[in-house]
Amino acid sequence: MNAGFTLRTLCDLQPGDSAVVERIDHEASIGQRLLAMGLMPGCRLRLLSRAPFGDPIRVELPGCVVCLRKGDAMNVTVQSECQLPS
Repeated sequence: MNAGFTLRTLCDLQPGDSAVVERIDHEASIGQRLLAMGLMPGCRLRLLSRAPFGDPIRVELPGCVVCLRKGDAMNVTVQSECQLPS
C-alpha cells in the first residue's frame, strides 16, 4: 500500500471523496452485476451524495452515475487519499 493512501470500502467514503477501485467481492450476489456496470479494479470514482438515512449512495463512474445500496457498496474495496484534518 502506498504512503498517504488507505484501503476502505466504498460505503466508507464521504460525499466529494474520490477513490480508485482495488477489488470487488465476486462471491457476493451483486459482485458480477457491479463489474458489468463498469465498476472494476482500477476504475476511478467519486461519491456524489448519500440519501438522508445513508442509503442509497450515488457514485460517479467514467461516463455514468449509479446508485448503490450500502450493503452492496461494502463489497467494493477502494483506495483513497488520506485526508488530513484542517
